[in-house]
Amino acid sequence: MYRWQRILSLCLIVAICVSSNGCYVFWKRYHSKEHKFSILVPRFWELSKGSKDLALIVRSPRRGPKDDFQENVNVSTKELPQEVNLEAFFEVNKGQVLLFVPGAKTDISEGDIYAGRVKGKFIAFSSRSPQISIRVFSASWIKGKRVYIATATGTIEGFPRYEAIFKKMMQSMRILD
Repeated sequence: MYRWQRILSLCLIVAICVSSNGCYVFWKRYHSKEHKFSILVPRFWELSKGSKDLALIVRSPRRGPKDDFQENVNVSTKELPQEVNLEAFFEVNKGQVLLFVPGAKTDISEGDIYAGRVKGKFIAFSSRSPQISIRVFSASWIKGKRVYIATATGTIEGFPRYEAIFKKMMQSMRILD
């Protein structure tokens, strides 16, 4: 194979990976010693440390001047007064979300998700209101007395574009000792 053919093949592979949602190549691992977790985040997304319970906010780049909503992932942690069963916590949290998020009772799915070896639960749903229609994917894990919640949010129209990125972030979550 000629050198120029190898270079062309490599450029083609890189172009396919960069343009594909499932093969986003620019990642970095964010570590929070204070909140005891780490997660992969897209390198060119806006990253902000949150407050006491809201540990991290990661926002997608704006897609233009008319992009009014930045897709995002938030990670929050909280120390509970006592150890709680994951399923019981998840059901209470799910009930509160569905009660307080307007129009959140559409396209609901739920299941298990792991942060390394720590089992968690997720819920995904759509919410439609006159102001905005969003899709939410929220995962919860508990280790000892600490609860971790990672939530990905995007517009209903934009969510499919970011879904592979959101999944990779959620699957990369690690709870530290």
